[in-house]
Amino acid sequence: MTPPPGLTRWRPVGAGVRMDPVPAVGEHTERILAFLGRSAEQIAALRDAGVI
Repeated sequence: MTPPPGLTRWRPVGAGVRMDPVPAVGEHTERILAFLGRSAEQIAALRDAGVI
């Protein structure tokens, strides 16, 4: 197989490509909200209101 034009580091699928599990929907929501500056109380309020 030849690589498509413009790709210099191409390799076929299955040639040592690491595939991590896909995160569940919403798995990182609370961590992201905390990173964006939301407090634990604000996150709990969002959870209680059914927003997240």
